[in-house]
Amino acid sequence: MIWLILGFVLMSVLTILSVAGIVFRMWTENRKNIWLFLKLFGWKILISILIFFMPLYVLDYLYGSWIPLSYMVAIIPGAMMWIVLTLFMLLPFLNIIGRESIRSRYTPRTIRITSYSFAALVLFIYLFSILYFPQVFETNSGLDYVLIYTFALFLIFLYTYIYPRIVTMPYERIEKFIPKKRDYKILGSLLVLSLVLMIILGSTVAFFPEVYHNDIEDRVAWSAKYPGVVSPNEIRLVPWSVAQAYLERVYGDAAAYLDTSTSTLRKNTHPTIVRDEFVWLNVPEFEPWKWLGGRTLPFYVMVNATGKNIVAKRVDINMKVSTSNIEWDWRVSKIVKNKVGEGYCITQVRFDLDDNYHPYYIAYLTYLHPPFYYETLDKLVIIDAVSGQASVYTPKNAPSWLEVVYPDEYVYYWIDWWAHDRYGWYYANFIKSKLYDPDLPDAKFLLINGTPYWYIPLRQMQSHVLGGYILVNTRTGKPVFYDRANENYVDYNTAWIQLHTYLSSGEMGYMQLSIREGYLYPISLGNNTIKEVYILPLYAGLTLQKVAIIDPVNYQNKPVIADDVESAIEMFRRGESESQKGTTVIVGVDGMYIEATTAYLYHNHTIITINKDSLKYGNRSAEDDWIALQIAYSRYLHGSNVTLKLYMLGDVVVDIYLVDT
Repeated sequence: MIWLILGFVLMSVLTILSVAGIVFRMWTENRKNIWLFLKLFGWKILISILIFFMPLYVLDYLYGSWIPLSYMVAIIPGAMMWIVLTLFMLLPFLNIIGRESIRSRYTPRTIRITSYSFAALVLFIYLFSILYFPQVFETNSGLDYVLIYTFALFLIFLYTYIYPRIVTMPYERIEKFIPKKRDYKILGSLLVLSLVLMIILGSTVAFFPEVYHNDIEDRVAWSAKYPGVVSPNEIRLVPWSVAQAYLERVYGDAAAYLDTSTSTLRKNTHPTIVRDEFVWLNVPEFEPWKWLGGRTLPFYVMVNATGKNIVAKRVDINMKVSTSNIEWDWRVSKIVKNKVGEGYCITQVRFDLDDNYHPYYIAYLTYLHPPFYYETLDKLVIIDAVSGQASVYTPKNAPSWLEVVYPDEYVYYWIDWWAHDRYGWYYANFIKSKLYDPDLPDAKFLLINGTPYWYIPLRQMQSHVLGGYILVNTRTGKPVFYDRANENYVDYNTAWIQLHTYLSSGEMGYMQLSIREGYLYPISLGNNTIKEVYILPLYAGLTLQKVAIIDPVNYQNKPVIADDVESAIEMFRRGESESQKGTTVIVGVDGMYIEATTAYLYHNHTIITINKDSLKYGNRSAEDDWIALQIAYSRYLHGSNVTLKLYMLGDVVVDIYLVDT
């Protein structure tokens, strides 16, 4: 690889020097004529480039949510568009070369050398990109790559074949090719016609969804029931933003040669379940140019996604395989191509562990169905990250340890299409009934009743009312839409604003806590009653301090806030929310006594009982409250006057503050 890179660098230098020499000679010998050439030639090539690119960006906008963009050019009207655009590119050349004043200044040899030099430069950039940046071709990542490389091939063909031959033709032969106004009118009409055809074709795809579907979209089931009841230890409390900070710490000295940018960490970190534990799983990636010399990735990292105590665990193991920035033979894309050949698109690559904590890369391959080139998940290539050995599976016979058989990006793409475009362009823009927009920018990994799902909430179009949510089983790909259109649920953004406003008010000292994320969960209220609520973790910096619950219907009520999920659910179940009026009492202690979990205060001939278990419902942690109480007891035993500030919900003490006297 190193010698290949050096060879291309040398070729690049020689090509640039050759072109520079020719330009310098032309400049010194024909300076005035070059200015004339640029004056006549420059504005026309600029117009040609605009004509070449602008329609394609229009198509990118039109087809962005309907067709995999990289394969748009396979459509017949697309091919017609390319022919018209090619003719448009040639028109300025024909105009320029038809001017005898320009042609007489340059010999055929000079023209050919210049053309071949530019073609060599374009070819070098093209080949170097293919060989050194092969990940460009690993996914259907958009129309831009197709534009770049198709245009590069077109320039090579133009410089090496068309341009030299036309320029060196006798003037009498070329005069008849000089375009007239009617030529521009004809080509402009063809351009408009091709655009109309592509719009009609696109509309047809959307108006007839039976032509355009896949294994996710065509199986969406509707339900007004609940997916089950979530267990408190299944609630996702550690968001990506917090997990990232713990990942960076675990990297340690390895951060000197591993890429720790936010975008790379996010790309290489995936939620999954390993031995019934919900975790964030991260695989490192080398910084550019620091992978040379046959280096291997030294470790992977796990961060728990549930529970109040966040732990990042680094597992040291040498891994030869990576998605990029590693020897080409050990890249996932190369291994996949060697194993299954061509004909498939790598739609996503995830990193996962088996039940023995051994690392694997999973490449999800989709098949593109002509003529509309919609995708269906067809194969999974599971690659041993240590040895590079690969096995091919279908989604139905994937190994039992693999929790994510249907990846999130694939699922989200099709659910987004189903929610918004399944009834066609006209219906989506003018009727909109029963159509939705995703409430989040990507699918979220949730665990409910022991089953992993991709969670995608859908709000009614152009409103803040939650129409429902879709859960897609990550193992089977089965999607269920839980319809809540008649329940008057608010969307996540409204719930977030309500909680944020409450925290910002400073009531009970919550002002310093931040909301990281939150999702709609079904919880049990007892007596076979299920209620869906927003559960949101509250952080002070990188420390989980509280858990809040917002009712999606009565969202204007003050939220339930407690130390942990269990306490918050119990408070919500018992109706002991912050909507109950709390009172603050200043108590001068006349006597007190503390047992293991209970304390007794004597004040004004009244005994106040404090249960340690009740302190978890307050603002401070139960441990801090209990320590304050023990300090007060110690002062009391030494004969000092003791004054306490108690915060009470009803007759229950939930917070204790020691008042200095």
